[in-house]
Amino acid sequence: MESAKGFYLMNNKKLSLILILLLVLIFPPQEHIQAQNESPGIDGLIAYIGEDHNVWVRYGDNLEGVQITQDADQNDHYVSPRFSPDGSMLAYCKLVDRRPNNARLYVTRVGDWQPLLIAEKMRCFDWPSKSFDWSPDSSSILYTRPFADNSQSFREQWASYDGIWLAEINSGAVSEFIPPPSINPLINPQWSPDGTWVKLYEFSIKGSRGNLLTGDNQSGTLYSWFGASNIWPGGSDWSPDSTKIVFDEIAYTEFVGAGIYLASPNGENITKIYSNPGQV
Repeated sequence: MESAKGFYLMNNKKLSLILILLLVLIFPPQEHIQAQNESPGIDGLIAYIGEDHNVWVRYGDNLEGVQITQDADQNDHYVSPRFSPDGSMLAYCKLVDRRPNNARLYVTRVGDWQPLLIAEKMRCFDWPSKSFDWSPDSSSILYTRPFADNSQSFREQWASYDGIWLAEINSGAVSEFIPPPSINPLINPQWSPDGTWVKLYEFSIKGSRGNLLTGDNQSGTLYSWFGASNIWPGGSDWSPDSTKIVFDEIAYTEFVGAGIYLASPNGENITKIYSNPGQV
């Protein structure tokens, strides 16, 4: 597959929102991972991670689970099982040596359950982190690649980094879908429900989610929402009709009146839909 090298960065200077935002990534407590890894499929089929760190599925009200993977141990754990939108396939990650930066992505067809290795070089975290995302038509997966700190240089933060990559299920081809627009890795891809946009983050500061970017798949334009004003977004998600993005704001220092906002996919038309003036 030809990779979409046509994405180019457009800094949106029309944003008038003057905030300094930062969202600290909070991973779920260990005892909650199993419950939060449940992913509903078709006909009441549920996928989850068992106490043995393997992938399991359960049919409807049947409390007897079916074990999908067999080889998890103290070093290698499975995480983040997610059904394809059409319910015909299940994708999941395998953390080698329990390292999120050393993960493999597998896909298996429902009922067959034979694993197919899709990508070996991957960065993956427990659900609900958007380490990878199914395309709306279930034909491909966008995923995050590993990156590493540069301990040998004060000028360059990353020894290695990548953009967002795409794996095609039928052909097995992998390619860089959105290259890094600058000198930072890209993480947490998420398709819009109609498949015309991709939402992602530029990971530039340790401990943060990073700078929100959106890519128009038709024009190849990549929009940087807050980079021009040094403003950082919080968590975000698509509206069901793909016409809006909802996001919040969190700051390190106390910030009274922080709110929840809606905006167009290109970062324009920002509207505050909720805030409590007396609450941080």
